[in-house]
Amino acid sequence: MNHFSERLQILFLPYLLVTLLLVLGYTFLNWFFCINTQWVVINEMYIDFIIPMFITILLVYFVIRPRLHILQLAPGKDTFGIQVLIAISMFIPTAIAQNYIDKATGTLTEVHRIPEISKLPESKYYDVDLFYLDTNHIGMYKTSSVSGKHSQHFNFELYIAIPMFNTAKDTNGFACKYWIGEYYSKQISNSLSPDEKSRLANVFLQESERQFRTTNFSNFTYLEKFRKSDDLEGYEAAISRGFYADSKDVIVFIRHQEAFESRLGTTFEWIFYSWGIGSLVVFLIFLFVKLNPTRIAKYKKGTLKTKSDLEDFLILLIPRKDFLITPILIHLNVLIFLLLFFFGYGFMHVKGGDLLRFGANFKPLVSQGEIWRLLSSIFLHGGFIHILMNMLALFFAG
Repeated sequence: MNHFSERLQILFLPYLLVTLLLVLGYTFLNWFFCINTQWVVINEMYIDFIIPMFITILLVYFVIRPRLHILQLAPGKDTFGIQVLIAISMFIPTAIAQNYIDKATGTLTEVHRIPEISKLPESKYYDVDLFYLDTNHIGMYKTSSVSGKHSQHFNFELYIAIPMFNTAKDTNGFACKYWIGEYYSKQISNSLSPDEKSRLANVFLQESERQFRTTNFSNFTYLEKFRKSDDLEGYEAAISRGFYADSKDVIVFIRHQEAFESRLGTTFEWIFYSWGIGSLVVFLIFLFVKLNPTRIAKYKKGTLKTKSDLEDFLILLIPRKDFLITPILIHLNVLIFLLLFFFGYGFMHVKGGDLLRFGANFKPLVSQGEIWRLLSSIFLHGGFIHILMNMLALFFAG
């Protein structure tokens, strides 16, 4: 095979090293900051998927992509498809590793009565002997969403929160700290008429109620405490709409009926399976694709042009004498957006209430003297798409 050593040294070995560092490095940071110390509290979807995806894209773009310039492709073809395959092969084992580390690091804490949980060191899993479930005063939150590439699916979702007390005598108040969450969902076609959707929504609620009434919620082997997630927000919304609406700092559990020891399944093995399959595919690509000898020589000398239009664009964001204020404003906006994200206030969407809390513009409050909102609102955005569009407009205007 021609240039086999170059295929290994320039392409495949760096890919293996970057993938290894991504899986091990990100998993360690997740364990240390989010699981062990809990210094960072972020929605689990971002921790397990969104952040690894963005890191993978950056690594492929800035580390792997420049090396792909030595490939000899057909006229009019580029390496984008190869970059996508490489990114997928790096992302999948990283995502699986986050799922594994989250399950594996939790220990099972045995408690005799439910109030003992607050007196013990914080844990993720609990085995509770005595408790009382008040199924007559549940919290319920109904919502719906549209999904699918072409918005072809319409989803019904129902979050039910069941109060969990020490004994039945403890239900005389209007607050409860411990809850069990139960989730029901159904998907229909989004092309149906509003009347048909309404009818099916009622059917879904009736089916869910029937299933709820026939379920023995005391039948579980252990409880798992929900991490910060969209599901947890759904259950908290259910609690705020129920009889115990005064509940604060609630803890919501999900029931598990399988043995605690079997919670990991084959997750650990699939980290290596996915890594091995992905590495094999990438190796075969690098093994059989043609190389350009002239570009190999230039790459070794450091004279091969590997910069892209994106890199040239990013360089423009560095503040300089003739372009100073606009980059600084962009950096401040991005910094504040990232700070809100890392403190758990959302990424694709930030709630209006949270934006208001941090200084969003709101006429009644400004009229009452909070003039500073006219300035602070400039640096707040309702989600990733919002800030992306605004910063692009600011850049070109500036």
